[in-house]
Amino acid sequence: MNPVGTLDVAGRATHGYTLVPKSKANAPFATAAVWIDDSDATIRQFEVTETSGVKRTVRLTSFQPNAKVDPRAFVFTVPAGARVVER
Repeated sequence: MNPVGTLDVAGRATHGYTLVPKSKANAPFATAAVWIDDSDATIRQFEVTETSGVKRTVRLTSFQPNAKVDPRAFVFTVPAGARVVER
């Protein structure tokens, strides 16, 4: 992990760090960067660069830790006629 500097993320001051897999063989990514909020230590942004060179950036603008989530939000109903395979 190496520091990469500071960045304003959605009006929040952050410090960034680059992450590199220990082994490049079969690694799911080439590099990643994570931007951590200076005031509350939450992740505000992360960037993943795939081995193909494709870079994906995710910015978290409204994070609420320990938010209450209705358990029904995770209920899956198998559609009629679908074949279910259990392993």
